[in-house]
Amino acid sequence: MKYLLVLLVFISSNSFAGKPVYAIDTDLGQALDKAVISVEKAAVVHGTCVSEYPSLESCEESIKFKGYFQCRGIRANHKGSCANKPTELDNLIKAANGLKGSAATDFLNNYMKEKK
Repeated sequence: MKYLLVLLVFISSNSFAGKPVYAIDTDLGQALDKAVISVEKAAVVHGTCVSEYPSLESCEESIKFKGYFQCRGIRANHKGSCANKPTELDNLIKAANGLKGSAATDFLNNYMKEKK
């Protein structure tokens, strides 16, 4: 019963958080930048806001498209779940800009190690 309750809370909290918005590119910085632009546009179109801005934590190597990176943001389902754009996001985009292939993978892995 306890596990069922946890599962229901998890499912209901995810349904209220919003809809994921993805962007993909061979350049890690471009994928991150495109994800920011896409999630902000999606929020405007739906009359809501951004619930979670894309970050390096939400970027990964694409499983479907070899050599590409995919980043995700979340568009809010309602205006009560708005997030502020992180101040360091533009600097992360600049730092990752131009990184492709193994250089981008190394950058992403090193960033994740430092965050832990």
